[in-house]
Amino acid sequence: MTEETAEFTAQESEKCIGCKKCMVGCPMLDKFCENPKELLDELYIEKQFSKELPYSCMLCGYCEEVCPVDVSFNELFFRCREDLEQLSGGKLPKDLNLGGVELHQRLSFSKLFSKSLKNDKSTVFFPGCALMGAKSSEVLKVNSYLDAKLNGCDIMTHCCGKPTRYMGKDEKFKGNIEKIQSELNKTGVKTVVAGCINCYKTLDESLENVEVKSLWTVLDELEVVEDLGLDYSSLAIDPTIHDPCPSRTDEDIHESVRSILTKMGIGYHEMDLNKRETLCCGAGAMVSISQKDIAESHMKRRCGESKSKQIVTYCQECTESFKKQGMKSVHVLDFLFGDYSGLSFEESKLIAKWANRFALSNWKR
Repeated sequence: MTEETAEFTAQESEKCIGCKKCMVGCPMLDKFCENPKELLDELYIEKQFSKELPYSCMLCGYCEEVCPVDVSFNELFFRCREDLEQLSGGKLPKDLNLGGVELHQRLSFSKLFSKSLKNDKSTVFFPGCALMGAKSSEVLKVNSYLDAKLNGCDIMTHCCGKPTRYMGKDEKFKGNIEKIQSELNKTGVKTVVAGCINCYKTLDESLENVEVKSLWTVLDELEVVEDLGLDYSSLAIDPTIHDPCPSRTDEDIHESVRSILTKMGIGYHEMDLNKRETLCCGAGAMVSISQKDIAESHMKRRCGESKSKQIVTYCQECTESFKKQGMKSVHVLDFLFGDYSGLSFEESKLIAKWANRFALSNWKR
C-alpha cells in the first residue's frame, strides 16, 4: 500500500462509525469482515492488502450513497487497484484473470475496431463496446434515427477505456482518452451521445470542449416513442426495472427511461433498491472475471429481488448478467429499435460480439 493510500485509509477509518449500513447491499464486504470499521483499522495498521480485496469490489458506489458519514470503500479500493498496478510494475497477478481484459483494450483501440469519423457531423453516437457487440442492428437504427433528427450524426466505435482505468493503469487510460479527444477535435464534433452508462460517465468526466449526453435523455426529449408509433400496451409484459449502478446519481436518466417505458404502454415494477440506492448487476469493475464466486452470488441476489420473471434495464452488461441466471432480461433498445417478438434470451457469444464490432467499425455510410 502506498503512503497516500495509507493516509486515505486512516481518514476513512477515523470517520467510520461501524453502523454496517454499507453491508446491506454490498456484495463483497461480508466476505472480508464482520464490521467495516474493523477492516479499515486492519488495513491501516498492516498497510497492505490481498490482491483479491480491491478486485472483489464492484466500485458501484452503493457504500458511499448510504453511508451517513461519507466513508467511501469505492474510492479506497480503486486506490488499492492503482497501488497494485504501481507496485507490480505494471504486471498484474495472472490469477486475477485480467489478461483477456488487457487484450480487449488493445483491440478496442486498434484501427480494426475504432474507425475514423467524417468531418461533416457535429454530433456522434458513441454506443460503447457491449451494445456494439450484442446489438449492432439496433445501433445502426439508433444512429439512423439520430442522424435524421439531429441534422447529422456519425457513429464512433471506440471503447471509452474504463476497463483500463479500473485496472489502475492511469497513464494508459489517459492515452486512450487522448485518442478519442484527438479524433473529436479533428472532425469538429461538439456533442457526444453515449449509449452506455459507463461510457457516458467516463467521457463526461474526461473529455474537454464537447458536450456529453446520455442517449436516454436525448431519445426522450426527441419524443422517440411518438416518432416510432410504438405501443406495447396490449402485450403481457410485466418487467421489473433495474437501474445500472453507474447511473446512480443521474436522476434525469432514471426519469427519461421510465418516461420512455410509460409512453410505450409498458408497466413496470420497481426494485426495492433502485435509482440512487440501486445495486450492481454483479459484473461491475470486472469482478465477474476476477472473482467469479462473488459476482455469481450477487447476480443471483439481484435476480431474486426482481418482482417479476422479466427484468428490463438500459445497460447491456446488466442485461447479460441477468441472462446468465436464466432471467428473461431485456434492454430498453429491444423495445425501441429491436424485434421484441423474436427476442432471444440466450447469452451473446464472444466471437459474434467481436464480429459485430468489426462490421460496425467498417460500416460504409
